[in-house]
Amino acid sequence: MKATLVIAALFIASAVAASDFDGAWVLSGQWTGYMGLALKIRGDHYKYWTYSDVVPVESTLEITMPDGHVERHTYKEKRPKYPLTGRVAIRGDMIELRGPGEYYDRKWRRIIVRSVPCLLAEQHYIEWKKTGELPEDRLLFRPPTFDEKHPQLNYGGVEQPDGSVTRTSPLPPK
Repeated sequence: MKATLVIAALFIASAVAASDFDGAWVLSGQWTGYMGLALKIRGDHYKYWTYSDVVPVESTLEITMPDGHVERHTYKEKRPKYPLTGRVAIRGDMIELRGPGEYYDRKWRRIIVRSVPCLLAEQHYIEWKKTGELPEDRLLFRPPTFDEKHPQLNYGGVEQPDGSVTRTSPLPPK
């Protein structure tokens, strides 16, 4: 009986923590580079979108055959079809994206910045803990609206067209 209660309590606690991650998360407008990222979590599943100014690589391989003639083979890296999908593993304040494809980072930490829940990639979280400098331009936050068919992956320096910020933004008010 006690074991059943403990298991039930752990399940309920993990379900509450899991709901803290549910919803859409996008790259903060503080990032002004040519990349964007959006992550939508629902229960233990996710959808992931990203873009970058880095274009797919094309390379040519030349092979000299034993008879002396040269063969050329051209390979072009294809862009993935978005959204990438998979399952989310949740451990405390961290999620791990478990699915095929290339990701900016597979592990994300939920942190609170200026009373706003945000996600920070594990690589930046580790650096923040070492240096004490929070990379605010790398935070993901919950936008007020999100359209999966046309995901906005980066808010381009402002969270609202008029330059104001919403409560979902980690940015200080203007």
